[in-house]
Amino acid sequence: MHGYGRDATTGLGKFAVESLEEHAWPGEDQPPHCHWLTLAPCAPDAEMLLAEGCYFLPLTRFGRHGNLAAVQDSPFKRPILMMGTGAVLKAREPAHWVFHGRGLGGREVPLSKTIPETVHQGYAPVVPLRLEGGA
Repeated sequence: MHGYGRDATTGLGKFAVESLEEHAWPGEDQPPHCHWLTLAPCAPDAEMLLAEGCYFLPLTRFGRHGNLAAVQDSPFKRPILMMGTGAVLKAREPAHWVFHGRGLGGREVPLSKTIPETVHQGYAPVVPLRLEGGA
């Protein structure tokens, strides 16, 4: 039994692993796909997508620092706008993706005044979609 999430230490978020099976993701031997479904929130890479074929709900992340940074200048990070889980993406070119997105933050585009090097993971695993009557 393991806990998961913010309430794990209070006894919530417990789960048991009942069985393990390896999942075979579509590989290079499969035809490339244009449409994808995200399995987590992501920060899209606009250069790889066609906007008119993407469907998503926006999600704003309000991050906070933990540990010692939480009691320094400010525990809050700059809000981040992302695509929510379950976004449908249309790639500019057929591809063999396993994940989609981009990293955010760092000194070039800081997410935090307290720790300018702060980064945020904006990648999400994706699965290919075959749309009926779609390209």
